[in-house]
Amino acid sequence: MCGRYRLVFKDSKLSKQILTQAKKLISTFKTADVYPGNDVLVFVPLANGKIDVVIKKWGIRSHSLLINARIETINLTPTYKKIINNRCVIVASGFYEWRDEVKFYLDKDTDEFIYLAAIYNDQNECVILTQESYGKAKTIHDRLPVIYDKKEMLAYLLKGDFQTSRKELLITPTQMSTLF
Repeated sequence: MCGRYRLVFKDSKLSKQILTQAKKLISTFKTADVYPGNDVLVFVPLANGKIDVVIKKWGIRSHSLLINARIETINLTPTYKKIINNRCVIVASGFYEWRDEVKFYLDKDTDEFIYLAAIYNDQNECVILTQESYGKAKTIHDRLPVIYDKKEMLAYLLKGDFQTSRKELLITPTQMSTLF
């Protein structure tokens, strides 16, 4: 994940549901091309097993702005280790990757959203979880966000204690072949 994604609401049932939930927040989050440092729309789990729509800032301020966290080392990095159980997902239409200064946009062929796994801190800042690239995307970039479809996203958010083993954490990411 190189640092930009896109959020566009279309005339679909899911877009309308999300916008209805987020109507009190609509003027505060970024749509279209979203950059690090922007306020972003995220889903977070509630104690009662439901999902809430909230705003978080994309990027954790440290010695620099951290926008991504490698899934392979998340449990070893002090900044992330203490927030590993603060799960959220960023709602996106697609995301950008670069190769040799050429920008590629990766999205689904449908009106569905993709959900980017993320974690957040107490200052309402979040980072996107990334993994090694796979499938067709390997020819574009060596890293990708951890991507979920709606069912996988719910499992990720509501799973309970965060597992540090990769198998437990990733569940089953959406295959990149469905995003081209």
